Amino acid sequence: MPLKLPQRRFGELCLSQQIGERLRGAGLRLQRALLALTDVTALTHEDPREQLRQALRIGCDYLGLPNGIVSRIDGDDYEVVAQVSPEGWLADGQHFSVARTYCVLTLESDDVLAIP
Repeated sequence: MPLKLPQRRFGELCLSQQIGERLRGAGLRLQRALLALTDVTALTHEDPREQLRQALRIGCDYLGLPNGIVSRIDGDDYEVVAQVSPEGWLADGQHFSVARTYCVLTLESDDVLAIP
């Protein structure tokens, strides 16, 4: 005799299975990204700025972001050390006032900050 589950329970079971599959997929994606970052850090013959750029590409791909920046802040001076971005958007070595960047929000909050 086949087991009959109420429709609601069956829906929860299917949803639970789908969530489990997504989590497994996300875990594999994270593992691949971490392995790629490990490979980048092993490239000791590479220019440090190029290593940063490769790491930024991996992070942007993993997070689905169009750009990533490593910056240096000295007082009010914000310098783009290395970046990946759409063509013509940013360049290494550019300088801005910190007040014109999102970093000022992080500096003011003195905590982790997510900007939706």
